[in-house]
Amino acid sequence: MDYQKNSTDIVFKNPYLIGQIVSHLDIRSLFQMHCVSKESFDASVYEYEKRKDIIHLYLLNYQQIGLNSDTNKLFESFTHYSSTWLNIRPKHVIVLVGGHRNVVDYRYRQNRLQEISKYLPKECEITYLDVGSTVLTSSIRFRSLTNYGDHNNKELFKRTAHPCLTSLMFPEIEGIKVKSYHNIQEVDITDVSAVLYFQSLKVTKRVPKGSSYETQTTDLVNNLKTRLDDNNICFGGGSIFVVKSRTNCPLLLDQIVLTFGGSLVRSGSLIMSMTDKFTYLPQLTQFKQNLSFNCDDWKSSMSIAFIVANSHNFSNEFTIAFQTVFPFVGMIGFQSNEQMFGNSLVASNSISDSMTNNQQSVDPKRKCVIVLINFAFKTFYCK
Repeated sequence: MDYQKNSTDIVFKNPYLIGQIVSHLDIRSLFQMHCVSKESFDASVYEYEKRKDIIHLYLLNYQQIGLNSDTNKLFESFTHYSSTWLNIRPKHVIVLVGGHRNVVDYRYRQNRLQEISKYLPKECEITYLDVGSTVLTSSIRFRSLTNYGDHNNKELFKRTAHPCLTSLMFPEIEGIKVKSYHNIQEVDITDVSAVLYFQSLKVTKRVPKGSSYETQTTDLVNNLKTRLDDNNICFGGGSIFVVKSRTNCPLLLDQIVLTFGGSLVRSGSLIMSMTDKFTYLPQLTQFKQNLSFNCDDWKSSMSIAFIVANSHNFSNEFTIAFQTVFPFVGMIGFQSNEQMFGNSLVASNSISDSMTNNQQSVDPKRKCVIVLINFAFKTFYCK
């Protein structure tokens, strides 16, 4: 016993040796070591903090053989990644799936959220968004882009469009808070910079047009929007195909609200006119100039743009203009199948009149909504 204790003491007192051991631990072993004792906590704290980064994961499925191959490979890849390669312990995970030609059958076990996320921590909150066949997404890490929609030529669409999965994974970082709500009336806007609202067509399609439910939902969104405007909070969202969550709620939700806040979170939002492609670049340039944060500072922050638009607005002209103005910003975009909500808000006094006209509902045929969120974080360097 004394020999083992002395050996342990020697290891803990050798910074180089313990550093080499800890650096080779996977995230689960590192977390266990982090919780064993004060000595192991002190020895692993540097490596543990170094891995506290936000991950923007991007997966693309090129295999489209068979009826269910559209999304199965994506789900398998995500499960494998979270089981083998995930290098953080996420507190909140947002998963967006889109671009699939075949409707995902969620009755099959392999397509259920519990199966997809089984290797994530049990206390982790998960928001799952199925946006259907039209999606615009790019990854910061791999500098890749997917841009397509139903409006493309059908034969071209079948050859070039691939189902994709994009995911944001947030560990527990002081100054960054991500929360989800299943009831729009319960949303807490205290210390919040941006709010995203998603409504599921799986539920709303069962309700007749003009019903009291539809009117009630519109009123609730407008009430939330009024609260947000009073606090200068960015807001955007719309209707998508399926909304799901793993925590304390039914299999399918009718809506979900995501809030982003904390001292390290900054945001800006824009209602952009899509009627003239020659105005894309000037609108985006003015938007960037009036932001209160630097989107190009990729070493100490991460910026993600949530883009809500009509499928026809996911054009190459828009993609080129956006990536020209925001080269270090990842995109997560989808088609709002019916209603679209948003406002124009940037934290600056020098804003044109056209940008300050907040709107509660947006015409999806002529406009798109951009909510740009910047997450600052500490940069750790190897010893």
